[in-house]
Amino acid sequence: MKMRIWLLGVGLLLTQLCLGQKSAVDYLEEGMLKFKEGLYKEAITAYTLGLGEDKKQAQLYANRGEAYFVLDNLNAARLDFTSAIKYDKRNFGYHTSRGEINLALKDTYATLADFKKALKLDKRNFLAHYNLGKAYYLFNDMAHASKALSKSLELSESTLDAWYLRGSAYLKLKDYNQAIADFTKVVAMDSTHDQAYLKRGKTYAKYKDWETAKKDYDKSIALNPKNGDAYFFRAQMRKNLNDAEGAMLDFARVIALDSNAFDAINNLGFLKVEAGDFEGAIALYNYIVRKDPFNGFAYNNRGYAKFRSGDLKGAMADIDRSLSTKPNNSYAYRNRALVNIEDKSILFACKDLKKALKLGFTQKYGPEVENLFQRYCEK
Repeated sequence: MKMRIWLLGVGLLLTQLCLGQKSAVDYLEEGMLKFKEGLYKEAITAYTLGLGEDKKQAQLYANRGEAYFVLDNLNAARLDFTSAIKYDKRNFGYHTSRGEINLALKDTYATLADFKKALKLDKRNFLAHYNLGKAYYLFNDMAHASKALSKSLELSESTLDAWYLRGSAYLKLKDYNQAIADFTKVVAMDSTHDQAYLKRGKTYAKYKDWETAKKDYDKSIALNPKNGDAYFFRAQMRKNLNDAEGAMLDFARVIALDSNAFDAINNLGFLKVEAGDFEGAIALYNYIVRKDPFNGFAYNNRGYAKFRSGDLKGAMADIDRSLSTKPNNSYAYRNRALVNIEDKSILFACKDLKKALKLGFTQKYGPEVENLFQRYCEK
C-alpha cells in the first residue's frame, strides 16, 4: 500500500514538473517584461535561462545584448549580437545594433563593416544610410559622411538629425552655403534647436557676417541660457562689431558658467588691457597661471598687460616663460619685440620681429609686424 502511494506521489511530481517547465519562448517573454520594467539584470537572467533551453535562439541573444548595452557592458553586448547574427545572418537590425555598440567602443573598422552590411541587406532603408553617415562623421570622414547622409535624406526628408549632422559635416568641409541651408532646414523643422542656431551662427561668422551670426547666437542663448559656447562666440561677434563692453559681459558669463574656461578668461583679460584696466587683466592672468602653470598663452598675455602698464622687466620674464612653453607663438615674439623696442634693444627686437614673420604673424593677424620690421630693421 505504501509503495503504491509513493509511486502515485512520484507520478504527480513528474506531472507538475512537466507542466511547470518553461520553454525558450517563455523565458523570452519573461525577459522582455523585466526589461520593460527596467529590471535589466533580471531580464539577462531570464534570457540566459532561455538560451539554456535553446542555444540557437537569435532573439534571446539579441535581447540579452540589448540589456547588457543598457548596463554599459559593451563587450558582453557585442558578443551577444555576434551570436544573434550567427543564427540569423540576414537580420538588418542585429547588424545595426552591433554597429552602434562598435561605435561606442570606437572600433572604426567594425562599426563601418556592420553599418555597410546593414545597408547591403536593405539598400532603401534610410536609417542604414543615416547610421553609416553618423559613423563617418564621428570618425572625421566628412566627405563620406555628407554622401551617406544625403542618401538618407533622399529616402526620408523628415529626419531632423540627418539634416543637422549633414550641416555639421558641410561646415567642416567649408561648404558654408550648404551648411547654412541645412541648419536653416533644421530650425524650420524645430524652432527650439539651439545647437542648429549656434552652428549656423558659426557658419555666418566664416563669411564675416558678424551681425547675422550674432542674431543666431542670440537665439541659441534664448533657448539655452547655460550654453557657454554661445556666449563665447557671441562675445567674439560683439568684439568684431566694436562692442567691447558687450563682449566683456559675455566672456564674464562664460566664466560664471565654467571657472576653468581659460579661453574666455584670456579674451576678457585682453579686452581689459585694451580698455586700460591693466590691474584687472593681470589679476585674470594670475588666476590662470595659478590653475595651469604651463599655460603659455596666459603668460604671454600677462606679459603684454605688464608691458602696457610700464613693467618692462615683468613683461620680459612672462613672455620668455610663454615662449619656453609655446615656442611657435608668433604673437609672443611680436610682444617681446615691443618690449625690446621700448627698452631700446633694437637688435633683439629685429630678431623677434623676423621670427614672428617666419611663424606667419601676417597671415594670422595682419601687417603690424611687417610695418614694425620696416620701421626699425630696414634702415
